[in-house]
Amino acid sequence: MTLPFVAGQAYLDQITQEDFRKPHFLVRENNVPYVVNGNVGVGGRLLAGKQKPPANSFQNTDRVAAPSQWPHIPHATLQFGSYVYEDNTVEITESQAGNTEYVPPKHLSRQRVPRANDPDTFLSVYDFTVGKPVIIYGRQHMIYSCDLYTRNTLTKMGFVVAPAQEPPYSQIMAASKLSKMDEKLKRHFNTDGHFARFLQYDGQVLRFNAVWNDKKSMFGDEHTLLVRFYLSDGTLEILRKEPQLNGRDMWRPFIKRARIPKKVADLSKVNQGAPWPVLKTMPNGRHPIQNYQLFDQAQFPENVAVFTDVDLQCGREICVFGRSILLTDCDDFTKWFYRHRYQKEQEAIHMPDSTDAGKYGKVCPYNQHGSEEDSILNCQKLRPLQPLTDLRKYLLVDQDFEDPNSLVFSVKMITDDAIDGSRNFIMTYSLNDDGVCVKERVGAAHGHDVRAYGEKRPVKKGHNPQTTLPQYLQPEDLYVGAVVELRGKRFLLTEADEATLSFMEKYSQRFPYSDIQRTITKFFGALPLDREAVSMVRSNFEDRDSSKSGLLDWDQFVKCLTDAAKSALVPHEYNTIARNYALYPHISKERRRELLRTFIQQRLRQAFWEPQQKLLTALIRIDVENRKFISREEMDNILKATRIPTKYVLVSMYLDLVETDHGIPYEQVVRDLDWVRNPGRHLAKLPEKMDLNFDFNKFFGEDKRGVRYRDFIQDLRRFGCR
Repeated sequence: MTLPFVAGQAYLDQITQEDFRKPHFLVRENNVPYVVNGNVGVGGRLLAGKQKPPANSFQNTDRVAAPSQWPHIPHATLQFGSYVYEDNTVEITESQAGNTEYVPPKHLSRQRVPRANDPDTFLSVYDFTVGKPVIIYGRQHMIYSCDLYTRNTLTKMGFVVAPAQEPPYSQIMAASKLSKMDEKLKRHFNTDGHFARFLQYDGQVLRFNAVWNDKKSMFGDEHTLLVRFYLSDGTLEILRKEPQLNGRDMWRPFIKRARIPKKVADLSKVNQGAPWPVLKTMPNGRHPIQNYQLFDQAQFPENVAVFTDVDLQCGREICVFGRSILLTDCDDFTKWFYRHRYQKEQEAIHMPDSTDAGKYGKVCPYNQHGSEEDSILNCQKLRPLQPLTDLRKYLLVDQDFEDPNSLVFSVKMITDDAIDGSRNFIMTYSLNDDGVCVKERVGAAHGHDVRAYGEKRPVKKGHNPQTTLPQYLQPEDLYVGAVVELRGKRFLLTEADEATLSFMEKYSQRFPYSDIQRTITKFFGALPLDREAVSMVRSNFEDRDSSKSGLLDWDQFVKCLTDAAKSALVPHEYNTIARNYALYPHISKERRRELLRTFIQQRLRQAFWEPQQKLLTALIRIDVENRKFISREEMDNILKATRIPTKYVLVSMYLDLVETDHGIPYEQVVRDLDWVRNPGRHLAKLPEKMDLNFDFNKFFGEDKRGVRYRDFIQDLRRFGCR
């Protein structure tokens, strides 16, 4: 389809023309780019007044179109300015001078350049010759050299390349040469072996603690400094060591790292000749007084003495720019260096405490709001932070599920008030966070409300003299007979539960009052120095044993121990001896199994969890040989996989009672746990909770304990024979 033309303005060839595409030179065929010179005009037809350009950029003497040269020499670039041989394009860039960061721009982007005398033709490789000028867009460019690749390529093509010439004179190049000469003149030639010293002492620094007393000046103070001497280059650096919250920046440079002269002349006498460069600062709004400063400390004359490692010694004062600095102490490496290098010992000197010491960073008194650590952090930090939790305590307690999370004691209030003295309390000490909670025992009919005696929090017992942080009540401080002060009231620990006593006996190295060997040793040391002392204790036991069975009641046994040792032992130690020789009534396995079975069924009933549906199918599937018994490990895995809704400790206690030599009879287990078809025996009461330390004797009312005093007497005599 042709374009419409206005009547009278169209020619016959324009009417019949169907291709109106503009000419282009860049063509890509078979994924290969190349340049086409034959496309001219619009749709392949020349425009009015235009002639067809030659096939090559340079005239061929044979008048025959020469084949393209770039497939034989692909991507060939001749570096004059530069000239790309593959498409006869020219690019001119300015060379970068030295190591300057200035990136020169392009003088001519890559393109074909027409000849000055023949605009219809373009510059070719014949027009670029070393030593001859070339005119590009009216500007004459002198070609004085080319790179080695260009020289070799032109030689292979048959051209004779002239040798390189000196570039034409220019003011820019002359200024560049002068600046390079100045740099060489200013360069410091190291003739003292500094490089060898750097290789030997690189990374080795002498560190001294120092004090600068500036109290004589107005608003002066005593400053603590850190002096660093770098052995690699002999430079000295002094830093400030300011305490927190004193209004100054910590670790601010006092003297920057440089070679410090020993003697400083009057810097104000600049015109009279200073031994080093001095910078005169004029007064301004910030510095209203005229001042003189060192301009470049690194350019000292050779005759100026500077500080070296020989001048630094503990107890010696050094004058740094008119400031007397006393070196007080140094680190271990510095002591070792002087001992092996100069056979000198660096001994620290003791500085008396300043009268202003302690006025910075003073912690406000505790206002009873929140914890004391929280108050201390609010005083020490601009941005308040929450005290960190000691996760180590959580890991030590929770790693063994047999250990209790808290210690429980029965306590009494020590007071002259008869009503308060009759009240019974229970104290719980949390092993995870050292929190102490005291609650009144339920059922006390004395007119007081049954509620917690204060919230749960650590109990402070003093301060650490080294860190000034509060010290709290620890588990080692708790035992039967101990007195604890809580919120202005004193409480006496009268009794501990079974789990607490078992935990203390398990970790007897932490709780010395629960160590049976230590307690017997202490009891034997409290007896009179008489051979018949043990016999007297035995006769006292036998007098109280009317049945001659070798067993004494718990209270009678403790009363005999108290009469023999008086107050040499605390009540907890008497209980430790009695527990070690106590004889409890035996509760049959069936009674314990029935109690556990009923307690577990109650938990399953509350969760509507039926063993016949969820447990029996998995047990039958794992019993391939139909032996009716499975191992304990398989039973544990199935119970955990089925997610039985009760504590696994209770299930483990129950499995210990039903396990046989062949394994665990899983049908009996399912039948005992089935609360729908085989409910447990109805009991008058059930315990509120059960764990590994559950006292079956106390629950069944058979907790009357007897103590084997004859075994105790034998161990006591055996100990006395040592």
